[in-house]
Amino acid sequence: MNKKRMDVYPWAVPTAEQKRLFDALSYEEQLEMVRQALIEGEENGPGKDFDADRIIRKARQRVS
Repeated sequence: MNKKRMDVYPWAVPTAEQKRLFDALSYEEQLEMVRQALIEGEENGPGKDFDADRIIRKARQRVS
Protein backbone atom coordinates (compact mmCIF):
# COMPACT_ATOMS: atom_id res chain seq x y z
CA MET A 1 0.00 0.00 0.00
CA ASN A 2 1.41 3.40 -1.03
CA LYS A 3 0.69 5.91 1.74
CA LYS A 4 1.36 9.49 0.73
CA ARG A 5 2.26 11.96 3.47
CA MET A 6 2.70 15.71 3.45
CA ASP A 7 6.18 17.09 4.15
CA VAL A 8 4.76 20.43 5.28
CA TYR A 9 2.23 21.72 7.78
CA PRO A 10 -0.44 24.38 7.25
CA TRP A 11 1.07 26.45 10.10
CA ALA A 12 4.31 28.44 10.14
CA VAL A 13 5.32 27.07 13.55
CA PRO A 14 3.10 24.10 14.42
CA THR A 15 2.90 22.86 17.99
CA ALA A 16 3.63 19.24 18.80
CA GLU A 17 -0.11 18.69 19.21
CA GLN A 18 -0.87 20.24 15.82
CA LYS A 19 1.78 18.03 14.19
CA ARG A 20 0.35 14.93 15.86
CA LEU A 21 -3.21 15.71 14.79
CA PHE A 22 -2.19 16.65 11.24
CA ASP A 23 -0.07 13.52 10.83
CA ALA A 24 -3.06 11.39 11.85
CA LEU A 25 -5.13 12.71 8.92
CA SER A 26 -5.35 11.01 5.53
CA TYR A 27 -3.26 12.43 2.71
CA GLU A 28 -6.36 13.93 1.11
CA GLU A 29 -7.34 15.66 4.37
CA GLN A 30 -3.81 16.98 4.81
CA LEU A 31 -3.75 18.24 1.24
CA GLU A 32 -7.06 20.05 1.71
CA MET A 33 -5.83 21.75 4.91
CA VAL A 34 -2.68 22.96 3.16
CA ARG A 35 -4.73 24.16 0.18
CA GLN A 36 -7.06 26.10 2.48
CA ALA A 37 -4.11 27.67 4.33
CA LEU A 38 -2.61 28.79 1.00
CA ILE A 39 -5.93 30.20 -0.21
CA GLU A 40 -6.42 32.07 3.08
CA GLY A 41 -2.91 33.51 2.83
CA GLU A 42 -3.52 34.67 -0.73
CA GLU A 43 -6.84 36.26 0.19
CA ASN A 44 -5.56 38.01 3.31
CA GLY A 45 -2.18 39.15 2.03
CA PRO A 46 0.75 39.91 4.31
CA GLY A 47 0.01 40.79 7.91
CA LYS A 48 0.64 44.20 9.45
CA ASP A 49 3.97 42.95 10.83
CA PHE A 50 5.23 42.02 7.36
CA ASP A 51 6.79 45.46 6.84
CA ALA A 52 10.59 45.11 7.18
CA ASP A 53 11.01 48.49 8.91
CA ARG A 54 8.41 47.56 11.53
CA ILE A 55 10.12 44.21 12.15
CA ILE A 56 13.49 45.93 12.64
CA ARG A 57 12.00 48.51 15.04
CA LYS A 58 10.36 45.75 17.12
CA ALA A 59 13.62 43.79 17.25
CA ARG A 60 15.55 46.85 18.37
CA GLN A 61 12.98 47.56 21.08
CA ARG A 62 13.40 44.03 22.43
CA VAL A 63 17.17 44.33 22.78
CA SER A 64 17.19 47.82 24.31
